[in-house]
Amino acid sequence: HPEDRVRLLRRWHSFIEAGQTGQAEARLRRHDGEYRQFIFSAVPITGESGQVVKWCGINSHVEDLNNEAELRRAYAHFSVAQRLSATGSFISDLSADEHTWSDELYRIFELDPAIEPRRQSVGDLIHPHDLQAYDAMIERGVAGNDVDFEFRILTARGALKYLRGAARVSEHIAGRPVLMGAVQDVTQLRQAHEHLTEAQRLSKTGSYTADLVQDYHAWSDEFYRICEFELGSPVTIQKLREIVVPDDVPSFEGAMARAFAG
Repeated sequence: HPEDRVRLLRRWHSFIEAGQTGQAEARLRRHDGEYRQFIFSAVPITGESGQVVKWCGINSHVEDLNNEAELRRAYAHFSVAQRLSATGSFISDLSADEHTWSDELYRIFELDPAIEPRRQSVGDLIHPHDLQAYDAMIERGVAGNDVDFEFRILTARGALKYLRGAARVSEHIAGRPVLMGAVQDVTQLRQAHEHLTEAQRLSKTGSYTADLVQDYHAWSDEFYRICEFELGSPVTIQKLREIVVPDDVPSFEGAMARAFAG
């Protein structure tokens, strides 16, 4: 619907910028010209680099969701999307220690869905080395701030998992902030990255992604070690040019010129 278009696009762009699960409502025109109300739900799916490569979503015709069977079907679709992306969602009133979790979030933490989750039940699973960061995240959330986080957990069966997530303040109840967010299990991505890092170190091979026009560069750890730059420090074309042996500068400049030319 024309009146919903700008608002829906703004919501969609906010999902993209945050890289997190989101929902929005808008009216869509049916074949007979009548507008019907829909809820759009989207879940990000990340690639090996950890960047969002695609989105998985469902559009639910809420005017027809007037019976329990259809509500269950819509929820089942969303649950499948979360399971495929290994992403669980939640709504949390941290001050009151009240939380609503999706089924996938229970699976990620390997907790019993029949038992209400609590801050302490999650805290008990946090890796000891990440506990301080977890406590700091909770404090930021209680203070009413949006949070982004990465930490490891040790499940009851002893599995080590790497988790990444974010939460945004969605509303306030009795002056308390309520956060809505998502947690993704990135264990396989993290392990793949560690394997790649070790393979690069053994073969003394560094990899990179470069936007030459913007002079933006993302380097692997091994590339930093090869060039003996401080790990994680900003890289520029000029910084790289400064370590090129003088006799090889023409070759370097020629490579840069070809790259700028596409």
